[in-house]
Amino acid sequence: MKKKIVIFGAGGHAIVITNELKKLKRFRIFGYCINNAISSGAKKFLSNKIFNINKANLQMMSRLSISGVIAIGDNNARKKIVDEVKLLSNNFKWEKIISKDSFVGENVEVDDGAVIMSGCVIGPFTKIKRHCLVNTGSIIEHENQLDEYSSTGPGVVTAGNVKIGKLSHLGIGAVVKERVKIGKNVIIGGNSFVNKNCINNSIYFGSPAKLVKKKI
Repeated sequence: MKKKIVIFGAGGHAIVITNELKKLKRFRIFGYCINNAISSGAKKFLSNKIFNINKANLQMMSRLSISGVIAIGDNNARKKIVDEVKLLSNNFKWEKIISKDSFVGENVEVDDGAVIMSGCVIGPFTKIKRHCLVNTGSIIEHENQLDEYSSTGPGVVTAGNVKIGKLSHLGIGAVVKERVKIGKNVIIGGNSFVNKNCINNSIYFGSPAKLVKKKI
């Protein structure tokens, strides 16, 4: 029997997550949870029920053993939804989604709520924590650690023993040298090459990547 799942979000990323769930063939999409307007592009694609994020709906889903996944690329927005859901329903369960078109090595830990998209390669002994997003075609080498709510854009490459802090994001095509530590709440610009550690609450860009500014 297929497992029922709801998708939080109804924008472009929800379209991609919907496609991944259909490929896995072990989920049945019960509907979409939103707290904002649906994007015009997604309206043509979404055919299931639309639910507001509220206590009654979440409790109903918990009773029916319906789990969820967040289909929103923004790290802070994912965390905000998780926090909101926790306040409304302590029993709600999150699914981890690993694309059938990805490769995950031995002894990889993937926590609930995390999403690994098509074409990704995850090296052995890597840890991907709650609600991380590893986007299409990313290569995460051996013994990496991605803390909660961190994410990669498409085509990111990280060498071995890289650590990425909570809520940090690596832009499209960024490359990170081995053993580099990226702090919390950091943004790495697209196509940057990171060869040194990055401090918390900062934005880096370039090849090699340099501190552009600190985030307030």
